[in-house]
Amino acid sequence: MAFTVRDFQDLLHVLETHPEWQIALRNAILKDDFLQLTRIVRELGEAQKRTEQRVEELAKAQSELAEAQKRTEQRVEE
Repeated sequence: MAFTVRDFQDLLHVLETHPEWQIALRNAILKDDFLQLTRIVRELGEAQKRTEQRVEELAKAQSELAEAQKRTEQRVEE
């Protein structure tokens, strides 16, 4: 027996009315690695935020060191 377009439309309708079946079908079709993409992307976003914060901290520290160096150079000149 062939799977027809009508069968496909019926399947889509059934999946719309049973979200839990959507999950089961998705898990049966997709590989675990693909299913983990949402978690991986979330973790990457969090890591990027931490990296941006650290870069800001480093830029501030660099600015403070540059100011301290200027003060040291002024004292040496005096």
